[in-house]
Amino acid sequence: MSNLQWITVQQLMKSHGVPYLVHLANLRWNPRNPIKFGTLLLDVWREYDSPPVGSPWRPRQPEHGGHQSARPPYCGDPDCDEVTRLREHEDDNGLRSLYPCPTCHPSRKDTAA
Repeated sequence: MSNLQWITVQQLMKSHGVPYLVHLANLRWNPRNPIKFGTLLLDVWREYDSPPVGSPWRPRQPEHGGHQSARPPYCGDPDCDEVTRLREHEDDNGLRSLYPCPTCHPSRKDTAA
């Protein structure tokens, strides 16, 4: 696919939502004559408008003043990933694991276990 077609795919993902695009691809799936090129899927996805408000396929928009804005700002620690806010820890056996940054993810009483 061309760069312009990939940009179109990204726009469709934002406007329609990935689960809805997968649903549309499933509606058109024919095992006897499967879609062989991504450009054909792009043509299928363009045929449909974005899902209406209230539809289970409607992509969620970030809420203003919701949970995302309530978290503290990124701590800036070099061990903390800015996007995921996770830190990597290596134990004595050399096994690595990720854990939430204690500064970016403070414990809260209302957080479910």
